[in-house]
Amino acid sequence: MDLKEKVMKRVRAHYKKMYDNFGNKLVGVFLIGSQNYELDVETSDVDTIAVVLPSISEITFLSPPYSTTIVLENGEHIVIKDLRLVRHELHKGSPNMLEILFTDYYVLNPNWWEFSKLIAYRERIAKISPNGVANAWIGIARRHIKKYREDIENFDIKDAITILRTAEFIKLYYYGSATYKEALVPSYAGALRAARRNHSDVKLLFYNVDLAIETIENFDKNRIKEISLDYCVTLDNVVLELITDSFKRGCYNESKSIFL
Repeated sequence: MDLKEKVMKRVRAHYKKMYDNFGNKLVGVFLIGSQNYELDVETSDVDTIAVVLPSISEITFLSPPYSTTIVLENGEHIVIKDLRLVRHELHKGSPNMLEILFTDYYVLNPNWWEFSKLIAYRERIAKISPNGVANAWIGIARRHIKKYREDIENFDIKDAITILRTAEFIKLYYYGSATYKEALVPSYAGALRAARRNHSDVKLLFYNVDLAIETIENFDKNRIKEISLDYCVTLDNVVLELITDSFKRGCYNESKSIFL
């Protein structure tokens, strides 16, 4: 079994665990993390986001959308998100949430095939909030840049890779002609993956990190183009369709308690 098959096996296991708990309220389970950037190694965790439908009572009584994270015995994480929160975070341009539309590793509940429309329109959805996407990517990188400048002793290879791939994303997506999907994978992903696998001295990357920080801090947001509101309508229509259909089919019973 190769590395990709092992990852997909774990994603299916996450799906089964979530389906056993939520039944047909589960829309699907989607991989997030280094595998989506082709930066994973044999020891990389398999973490996922599980998207669940809200119940009638949750909507009727204005209950806060469900959101929690569970940690499995092997250290893997499953982030469970109400579909309404997924919609909200996609509108804001959250990179973590956008990943569920771009990953090649997911299991979709066949009852909710409508969600595949979001995957089909993922490049448009990534452009709903272009400023939000840019701010989120740069905001994540800045935390690691601060560590590089103020806590260099604890700055590790993962910190360096986050800064480097953020700069590469900016170059490919905003200065180049890459799609969002293409820009997720650094052009030198193989070299970064080898650095992780070989536990390379992070100091060997300091020169490249300095250049990457310069790219990030000098990013010209005037390059961001305004996007048609039609992209928002596409997202909202699919979310509305999913929730409406779940009520029509009677798939709205309250989920079991989530003591996993």
